[in-house]
Amino acid sequence: MISLFRFSLLSVRTVCYNSVINVGRSYYNVGDFVISDCSFFRSGTLSGYGGVVLISMVSSSMTVKDSMFVGCHVDGWGGAIYFNCTGLGESLISRVCSYNCSAYASCFSFTHVSPFRMNDHCYVSVVRSGSPTSYRPISPGYGNIGITYSNISLSTAYAVSGMRVDSTNSFTCMFCTFAHNFAAFETCIRVLNVSGTISFCNIAHNNSPQSGVITLHDGSNLLIESCIIYGNTDSLSFVFSSSICFNNSKISHNGFQPAGNNQYSKYPSLEIPHFRSHYCHADIYITKENKYLVRFQLFGIMLFLK
Repeated sequence: MISLFRFSLLSVRTVCYNSVINVGRSYYNVGDFVISDCSFFRSGTLSGYGGVVLISMVSSSMTVKDSMFVGCHVDGWGGAIYFNCTGLGESLISRVCSYNCSAYASCFSFTHVSPFRMNDHCYVSVVRSGSPTSYRPISPGYGNIGITYSNISLSTAYAVSGMRVDSTNSFTCMFCTFAHNFAAFETCIRVLNVSGTISFCNIAHNNSPQSGVITLHDGSNLLIESCIIYGNTDSLSFVFSSSICFNNSKISHNGFQPAGNNQYSKYPSLEIPHFRSHYCHADIYITKENKYLVRFQLFGIMLFLK
């Protein structure tokens, strides 16, 4: 669930403001911090975790907002952001673009926080992440997870081409698009030990040869409501010791019509009027030589969803 308050932890400091940073892993175990209005351009692959941010502490709060991550690659987890603070930690990533970031797992962001604390991605656009051997663009776990007004598209993975959600107190995904993502092996969206809702979302043209477009494990309970589900390959869902319910959704999927108040059509509209996150909402300074190329790639690449 998206929170409207600032972090309650004290001594939060801004470690990056209105800057362009082109080299290196920038932030390692810095405590409570804010990154605002910054651009991170990378070339090459770093070893280990966290291409820009690497936080693995008992206690930390992180706010990343109005920023851009381009070409961030690691051979471990968290292509741009690795944040693992399950003792006393919380995370907010808001109005952020990621383009062409990759890792072995969590190609843009890995965020595991404390129980009952904020773990939000809001107005986040993740485009062209991953590789044929990688796992999942984003991987939020624990806490109260909110994924809203966000776009994950044109990503490539061995498994989980959209997102993986783990062991959360609450989970809400609203007004998002998952489109044209490719998994060489299995699934687009995976939830483990999660109860929550995916609503008012586009889930379209995702290719996952096994285990369905949405996969549930470990006692998960998921409601898919008021969504457009169109043009995906393989089965619609695959459920292990869990339950899933589709309601009031537009579904076009061969051979599968789940129970509930749903509509079935070969050509449902892909328009959700209040969804606009493919514009990314990141109003930040970037270098002149990259300005038009990067803005076109990040903002223009999803215009086919209009």
